Amino acid sequence: MSAPAPTTGSTNGDEHVRVGGRSKTDDGMKEDRQLQKLQASIKRSLPNMMFGYGDTNKPLHSTADVLSNLAIDFVGEMTKKVVALAAERGDGEITYQNLLFLIRGDSYQFDRAWELKSHNEEVRRAREIAHATDDSIQ
Repeated sequence: MSAPAPTTGSTNGDEHVRVGGRSKTDDGMKEDRQLQKLQASIKRSLPNMMFGYGDTNKPLHSTADVLSNLAIDFVGEMTKKVVALAAERGDGEITYQNLLFLIRGDSYQFDRAWELKSHNEEVRRAREIAHATDDSIQ
């Protein structure tokens, strides 16, 4: 018996495409493309980050691939947890407070996240000051 040919159809207004026996909506395929772009971006920049943190100038591709997969999995799992926490709290809004709440037990992660948040606020204030200065000069 042969596999069914790829088909398209419409169910409840969603466009479906049959791929390998599974049906995917256009949104699902768009999410897959976005994930592939993210993975490619991480894989391109990861060797430079690895070198910056003390690895060799040209780390093995397999090492970069493993770290890339770990990073993507970690971010995905943390995102799911933050979304669940936001839904549980009833506001449904994803905030940095929700993330800090989740990582409160890991002092290294918490301190680093707090440091990055503080640095981001400093950069934002500096940009506002620079923008205000530019406006007053003109």
